[in-house]
Amino acid sequence: MTRPPMLGALALAALLAPPLAAPAAAFDAAQLAAFLAAGVCERCDLSGADLAGVVRPEARLANTLFNGANLSGAQLPNSNIPVAQFVEANLSGIVLTGSYLRSANLSRANLTGAVLDGVTFTQATFSGADLTGANLSAAGLTQTTLSGANLTGADLSGANLERANLRNANLEGANLSGARLASVVVSGANLRGANLSGATLDRTSLDTATLCRTTMPDGTIANPACP
Repeated sequence: MTRPPMLGALALAALLAPPLAAPAAAFDAAQLAAFLAAGVCERCDLSGADLAGVVRPEARLANTLFNGANLSGAQLPNSNIPVAQFVEANLSGIVLTGSYLRSANLSRANLTGAVLDGVTFTQATFSGADLTGANLSAAGLTQTTLSGANLTGADLSGANLERANLRNANLEGANLSGARLASVVVSGANLRGANLSGATLDRTSLDTATLCRTTMPDGTIANPACP
């Protein structure tokens, strides 16, 4: 049987039409209520939830989704949050002192002014994240991915960045004094005005990084006359 011309046109249009956008992720209201009540919500979906200013020390949030959530100013010190996802979340000013976030995904998250001292971020991902002015002193950042991250003015003093990926990261004015930078990828990284005094650079070359008035591990200033 010959297909009617109109039906053929409609079928062709359906094939050529762009796919419908996936619905925006929404948090589970019951799980959100449980977290607010007891500070425990493991393997939960809190994507897009508004948790600004929430105070929950020693929270247990392993494998929980916070993608696109608002946790600005939240206080979650000494919490257990491994393998959680914070993609494009607002974590500005969050306090996570002493927390455990191994293998967490914080890609493109806003962490400006975040208090992250002593946090374990082993194998975490910060690709494209904004960590301007964040406090990462003594943080565990081994094998982390910080490629393209903005760490302008961040405090990384005493942090362990062994085998971290800092490719194309912006570390202008960052404090890396006493940090461990063994086997770190720094190609394309911006270290203008950064302080590396006392830092360990075993098996790490700065040849492909931008050095401009950079304080080196021995206290000398690299490229002091740069524009």
